[in-house]
Amino acid sequence: LRTSVVDKNEDFKESSNALSSDLEERNKQYGFDCVRTGNCTDETATCSQISDYNVEDVNKQKFYDRNAVNGPEWTDLFVHEMTSAMNIDDAKARAAGILEAFERRVVANKRAAEEIEHASLKEHLRSLLDNNQILRRTVAIQHERNIEQEGKEREVQHLKLTLNQYIEQARTLEVCFFSTSASIKCQHTLNNYTLRLHLQRAQAQQSSSIKGQFPPDIY
Repeated sequence: LRTSVVDKNEDFKESSNALSSDLEERNKQYGFDCVRTGNCTDETATCSQISDYNVEDVNKQKFYDRNAVNGPEWTDLFVHEMTSAMNIDDAKARAAGILEAFERRVVANKRAAEEIEHASLKEHLRSLLDNNQILRRTVAIQHERNIEQEGKEREVQHLKLTLNQYIEQARTLEVCFFSTSASIKCQHTLNNYTLRLHLQRAQAQQSSSIKGQFPPDIY
């Protein structure tokens, strides 16, 4: 019985040693040596291992930034990194790296979208200002044309009124010319007509001289 117990203890020790050796080999294969766990006392070796670890982190960040673009790719990358983790600490480090890369990508995309939107709004504002200038110029031209049209309409009304007066005067002169009983009245009418003609001619000449003093507007 004692021999059997001793044999079992020896078998257990051999199994434990084999398991420890296997774990040590796997840790060395994936870079989890004593320095990473904080058990190494050599300062030079520790600095070297920490430097290698930082370089590896930088390379991983570049890999994350380069290989993940949309949602499914980020999901696949996260699953791949989690399944490749050797322990809890490694999983946390990988998850932190992925989250940092995802944050950088989101911020970069948001900044790019804001820049595009800003450029679009700026171009739209410039177009609105140009259209506003064109509209203001169009309104000013239309206003000038309306004023000119109103002036022409007033002139036409004045000419119609003058023409009616001339027609009435012509009828009066015709009556006076063929009538002998109203000679004094006809003579008075003729005198008034002559004076009115002289006055209108004088006013027309004065108006022409005033207009000639100012150059026409040039647009």
